[in-house]
Amino acid sequence: CGKAMIPNSYNAWGYGIYGDTVTKFTSYEHALEVMSKDLKKNFFDKGLVEPCEFEKRYTPPSKGRWCKSIKYFRDQMIGFKN
Repeated sequence: CGKAMIPNSYNAWGYGIYGDTVTKFTSYEHALEVMSKDLKKNFFDKGLVEPCEFEKRYTPPSKGRWCKSIKYFRDQMIGFKN
């Protein structure tokens, strides 16, 4: 959720950050555009819609931690009342 974001990366999601690889964007808008296209192509278009299905491809070393966290925040947003 951006708590440990790499400075000036506009990457609050850890997208494309692994090993020595660090993906940076020019703005949050740019980050969301790139990530949205990737999520559609590599996940939604392949029928993957649940966080635990994503985790197997997106962050397999998480062993359930990523999935649990994403589901928690997704459920918080779904249940939000303004």
